[in-house]
Amino acid sequence: MQNYEYSSLFWDSSVDKQLVMKYDNSRIDNSILCSEEFEFTESLCSEESLTFGCCEASVIKFRVLNVVTPLKGRTLDVSLIIGGHTDKPYRLGRFKITDDVPTADRDYRNITAYDAMYDIINTDVAGWYNSTLPDENSTMTLKAFRTSFARHFGLEQIDVSLVNDDMIVRRTIKPEELSGLDVLQAVCELNGAFGHIGRDGKLEYVVLDELVEGLYPANDLYPANDLYPRTSNAYNVTKGRYYSCEYDDFLTERITQLQIRQEENDIGATAGTAGNTYIIEDNFLVYGMSAEELDTIAGKTLSVIGRISYRPFSADCIGNPCIRLGEKVSLNTKREIITSYVLQRTLKGIQGMHDALSSEGVENYGTEVNSLARSIIQLKGRTNVLTRTVDETNEKITDVEQGLSSEISHTAAQVAAEVKRASKAEGELSGRITVAADSVVAEVKRASKAEGELSSSIKLNADNIAARVSKDSIISEINMSPEKIKIRSDRVEIEGYVEFSDLSGSGRTTINGDNITTGHINAGLINSGTIRGKVGLWVESDNSDRVVTINADGIYNAASTYLNDVAIYGSLKDGNGNDLIPAAVQYLNDGWWGNFTTANGWAVTVQNGVITDVG
Repeated sequence: MQNYEYSSLFWDSSVDKQLVMKYDNSRIDNSILCSEEFEFTESLCSEESLTFGCCEASVIKFRVLNVVTPLKGRTLDVSLIIGGHTDKPYRLGRFKITDDVPTADRDYRNITAYDAMYDIINTDVAGWYNSTLPDENSTMTLKAFRTSFARHFGLEQIDVSLVNDDMIVRRTIKPEELSGLDVLQAVCELNGAFGHIGRDGKLEYVVLDELVEGLYPANDLYPANDLYPRTSNAYNVTKGRYYSCEYDDFLTERITQLQIRQEENDIGATAGTAGNTYIIEDNFLVYGMSAEELDTIAGKTLSVIGRISYRPFSADCIGNPCIRLGEKVSLNTKREIITSYVLQRTLKGIQGMHDALSSEGVENYGTEVNSLARSIIQLKGRTNVLTRTVDETNEKITDVEQGLSSEISHTAAQVAAEVKRASKAEGELSGRITVAADSVVAEVKRASKAEGELSSSIKLNADNIAARVSKDSIISEINMSPEKIKIRSDRVEIEGYVEFSDLSGSGRTTINGDNITTGHINAGLINSGTIRGKVGLWVESDNSDRVVTINADGIYNAASTYLNDVAIYGSLKDGNGNDLIPAAVQYLNDGWWGNFTTANGWAVTVQNGVITDVG
C-alpha cells in the first residue's frame, strides 16, 4: 500500500473526490467531465502466464464536454483530491493525449491518453544503441546501459539495484531498426522485473517480493488467536472493501529451474533443478556470451523469480489507487484467504470509484517458451541446438561472431554432417559429408562474388568412384569402375614417375621425365629425330610378315622389302652375316631394291637383290 496520508479515505464511498487534469495553463475537472466516465488502466503483465520483462503502458480514458479546444498531443498531469485536501492531492500520473474524438452529436469529446511507456514502446532507438555501443569492442555495465536508455527518453529512474546490474553489456546486434520496447524488455527480463512508469513519472523496475501466507483456516471456523503461528505480509482487503472475488483452485508452483537460450532447442545455460522450468529465449543482451557467463546470469535471475508463488484471482473492490501494481494483497473469502499479487487493475468512476484487481497465471510452465518473442539481426551469437523427433536427430552449433556453423543430421536412411564458414574476404565455405547405406559423398564449396562458385566432390559407391571439380562451366571429372577409369578435362598434366603394368599378361611401360620404356608401340605414325639401340621392323606385305633388324653392324634378314635412299652406317652384309662391300658384285636375298651408302662412303645400287653399281 502506497504511503499516502489520506489513503484510508478512499475506502469511504461517501467522501468527496475531485479529479483534476492540468495542461498548459488550463485544467479539466469534475465540472466539465461527463459524470463518472473516467477509466484508468495499468498493468505489469496481462499475459495468461506470468512473463518477466513485460513493459505495458498505462492509459486513461474519459469524456469531457465539448467546450475545450482539441487536446491531441497535449500532456496532462492527473491527480485526485480526496475529502477536500487540496494541499495534498494524490497524483495518478502524467499522460500524453493520443486520441481526441468528438461524439456523433458533438456534445462531448472522447479522450485517450497514455503514460511515457507509450513513447518507449513506439520509438526506434537504433541510433541510440549504435552510438552507445559504437563497435564490437564497446562495453558497459547493465546499470550504465539502462541509465543511458532512460536519459535518451528524458526519464528519471527510481534508485534500485537489480540482480544483474554488474553484467557486462557488449554490442551484440547490428540493428537498422530497434524499438525501445525490445531494449527495456531485455533489461527487465534478465533481472526478473517488469518495466513500469510510476505515479511520479519515473521509470520503475518492479520486482515481486516473496509472498507469505498466513497459516489460519477459513473465517467461519472461528479460529483462536493461538492458531496464527505467523501472519501474511500482504495487505489485507477486508470483506467490507470488496464486492466479489473469483480465484483459481491452485497456487502457481515456484520456478525451480531457469534456462537461457537463443532459440528453440538451443542448449544454452541452465540454473536450478528440474521441475518447473522458466525459459528466457532470444534476449539480445546475452548473444555470444560464454557458458560460464550465462550460468552466472541465470543463477542471479533464478534467485529473484524462484521465490514467487501466488493464487490467480480477480476481484471487484472499492476504488483505492494507493494499492500499487506488484502489491501483495489478501482477501478473506468465505472458505479461505486468497493471497496474490496485483498484476492488473482498472479503476473506473470518480465518486463511486470501483477497482478491478487481478492476476493471471498457470500452475506450472511446462516446456513452453516464456520470454517475449523478438526478431533482431544479431552480430554475435552462439547456439547449440539439439532437435529430436521420432524421424530425425539434428544438432546445430553456431558462432555468429566467427561466422561458423556446424550441423549433423541423423535419420534412419543417412547421416549428414556440414560445416560452414563465412567471411568478407573468402566468401562462404562449406564442407559436407553424407553417408548412406549405398554411398558416401564428400563435397566442399566456396562461393564468392569475385570467383563465383567453386566446388569439388567425391562419391563412393560399391562399384564406382566419381570425383568432380567445377568452376562455373569448367568441369574436370574422374570416374573409376572395376572395368575402366575415365578422365574428363580440358587439360591433363602428370608430374612424377608413372608406370603402367599389364595385369592380365606381361609387359610394363614406364614414363619418367623425358623417356618411355616399354615393349611394343603400336602407332599410325611416329615422328622422331634419332632412334638409338637395336631396332626391329615388322612389315606386313602380301599377307606375310617380313622382318628387318637394324643395328650398328648392319641390316639382317631382309626379304621382299623395298628400301630406297637409305644411309646405312656400318658394313653391308648378306643374310648370313658375310660382308658384301667392297666386293664388286654380290647377290643379296631376292627382293632388295634401292640406293645405299655405306659408312665409308661407298654408293651401292641394288636391283631385285643384285648389286648393279658400286661407286
